[in-house]
Amino acid sequence: MTRHAVLFLVGLVGCADPPVALDAGVVDAARGQALFDARVAVPDAAVGADATTPPGPDGCAAAEACDGADTDCDGRVDEGCGCDPAASACFAGPPAARGVGACRDGVRGCDANGELFGPCEGSVGPTEEICQDEVDQDCDGRVDEGCPCVGGELEICGDGVDDDCDGQVDEGCGCGEEVCADQADNDCDGRFDEEPCRQPMGDEPCNPNLRRACFEENPARIGVGPCAAGQQVCDSAGRWGPCEGQVLPTEELCDTGVDENCDGNVDECIVEVAVVLDGDCLTVSCPPEAPFPVACDIQMSGNDERGCVASRPDRSEVYFQEGDACGAGRVRGSLSCSNVVGQGLNEQTCQINKRVRFYPPDRSGCPDT
Repeated sequence: MTRHAVLFLVGLVGCADPPVALDAGVVDAARGQALFDARVAVPDAAVGADATTPPGPDGCAAAEACDGADTDCDGRVDEGCGCDPAASACFAGPPAARGVGACRDGVRGCDANGELFGPCEGSVGPTEEICQDEVDQDCDGRVDEGCPCVGGELEICGDGVDDDCDGQVDEGCGCGEEVCADQADNDCDGRFDEEPCRQPMGDEPCNPNLRRACFEENPARIGVGPCAAGQQVCDSAGRWGPCEGQVLPTEELCDTGVDENCDGNVDECIVEVAVVLDGDCLTVSCPPEAPFPVACDIQMSGNDERGCVASRPDRSEVYFQEGDACGAGRVRGSLSCSNVVGQGLNEQTCQINKRVRFYPPDRSGCPDT
């Protein structure tokens, strides 16, 4: 946080059977208007039978199943299906690729009459695999398959690929006990950092010519904002080298549109307010640009063992009191204020040099004066 002073080509599979549309003519006249008002499709008997037919050998069904996928592989999603505004997710690629690798759902709206689904927009379907980028573009559950081997690469444990082009897969990868929070598959089960796992010991031995992912902060921040994992290489002495290429959280910058500290909030800023109070039982307020108190570091110079900081997370004013004799001492330190409401001032966020500390929501919770 900043501290201020005061070819993507969608893979489509051709299908022999044309799409089957709903037959609105068989909708019971007495029920039809209510059903269409509710935007519920009522297919005819033939369509109902086709929709339950299992997919053929190519994975394509004879008719749309009205499930948000291109079930009949004709490049359209839920054509002829009644429009339910709540079912807006859709996928324009092969059903088996939905949610796999880089493939993502899109959204579809209702037509002008509110009866049939419109086109699927924003869906990302399978494309040709791009080598050495560790992304599954063709959405088949494998990464960089069919790519020519590039000599000189280091072997990556547990990926089932001959990364160093020596004709062997995962050679030198000794499977052992899973190590927590190192972003590596230590026990070679295809997962990483899963429980049960032991805490890393720091300078652990490794097999030369291997590499692993690494991140020197909380792994939960990987992929949040600009934060990204790096890689470590095992040197000839059998020791992991430095973590290179990682992007760690930094102090948040205001008005950049970037979540620099990777906490899921964009442009939250901290303003430090100096606390200089002669006496106590006095208040300090956070400024308008950062009106919410989130932390403090306070020294009270009196002889009482009690200190009180009264505040609320959503209010700018903070009240400081030492003991029960107002005006007897002085208060010095800093108050951190944010433009985002935080958890407020408490034992963890606000340090006071007193053995007995109070953090009530208002001054009535401090010792009586």
